Amino acid sequence: VELETYSIIRAGILPQEKKEFLLFDFGAMRTTLALVVGGEIYGLQSITQGTVDLVVSLARSLSVNSERAEELMRTHGVSGRSEEREIGQVISPLIDRLIEQAKRMMSDLAEEFGRTVERTLLVGGGSRMPGLPEYLTESMGIEARALDSFRRVVYPPTVEPIIRQIVPSMGPAVGLALKGFGL
Repeated sequence: VELETYSIIRAGILPQEKKEFLLFDFGAMRTTLALVVGGEIYGLQSITQGTVDLVVSLARSLSVNSERAEELMRTHGVSGRSEEREIGQVISPLIDRLIEQAKRMMSDLAEEFGRTVERTLLVGGGSRMPGLPEYLTESMGIEARALDSFRRVVYPPTVEPIIRQIVPSMGPAVGLALKGFGL
């Protein structure tokens, strides 16, 4: 039995990159924040807030059905463009709660061990939300980017478009497969 987070780390982080980072796993029903130091999990928080909560909030605020709200979230996200500000204004307070928890975890790391987080790596279906990496970078003051869980996997170029679509959600599966191969 292995924590999903370790599988994600195995899939997307090369050994020489295992420094201090925050793994931000933004799923449908929950968000997992993991502070990783030298490849080991220092702190782990599972928060019962995910993209479904963003969709419900958007649907209520904009008086649209959940399918339309999800489409708006996936299309516009937390983009800073003026025509999409209303959507971002609904979504951003929910994301800000997650950011505040992440900042507390990073502060604890700094206080206890004198170490700072270098970057935030995004995984999970919610990580595809437009503007999310930029929003997190600005709000947290450190680089945020998507984690490529297929970076250690060789595949034919013809499947590249499919891989790019599924990469945010496949970290645990890829990591477990790599473990099975002894990698």
